[in-house]
Amino acid sequence: NNFFTLFVVEDGILPVKFLGKKKSLYKGDLLFVPPKSDDLTIQIERGFASIFWAHLDKTWCKTMWKSSTPKIIRKLADSSLLFNLAYSYETEVYSQTPSLCILENLGQCIVEVLKRNLEDAKFEKQNAIEKFIQTNIKNKNFSITTEQAVKKLSIDASELNSFCQSKYSMSYAKLMLKNRLFLAVKMLEKGSSVLQVSDILSYANPYAFSRSFKKYFGYSPSEYSKRHKDNKNSKCY
Repeated sequence: NNFFTLFVVEDGILPVKFLGKKKSLYKGDLLFVPPKSDDLTIQIERGFASIFWAHLDKTWCKTMWKSSTPKIIRKLADSSLLFNLAYSYETEVYSQTPSLCILENLGQCIVEVLKRNLEDAKFEKQNAIEKFIQTNIKNKNFSITTEQAVKKLSIDASELNSFCQSKYSMSYAKLMLKNRLFLAVKMLEKGSSVLQVSDILSYANPYAFSRSFKKYFGYSPSEYSKRHKDNKNSKCY
């Protein structure tokens, strides 16, 4: 519990299982395991895997992952550099007169390479989440649940909601609901009926749409349409 653990596959296939899912790591893939991670199994059922394996002190990893869930990063950009540093570290450990200064410097280099790759991967994942959200809004796919979203993005719900809280100050579900209902408002203002809006926005039926609309705004879509029409006529007069 005092260390981060990581595995980088140099050659072969490394089968892993966590959160009830089986995955395979290939050459250049990295598995990053934060402290107190549960339900992680690594087992070579057939063949072999040559790996770089290390424990990193928590004080070296403050800028890495805060989640307790293991992460897989495909095709680590600096895997060759990482292996070379690891070989140099190993060579120094088993030399006749190992130097703590050299080992500390090599160890710090290894950590910096990992930080750079993990932070780059985190940035790429955030871009993927944002693109997924904006595509759903553009295509009116508001009915995609949190469970469906995390499955498509291959992340956990806490990571998705953490991103949405950070950027939009609300959870993924509330973000989708807000965009769905504000689009409904625009459609009602343009003269669409409750039935048309309900159908376009993929509600089960007009009643479900009306109930959701009233819970959010405090009045039904029919009432809103009437108010908007009355206000518009009043302004024209």
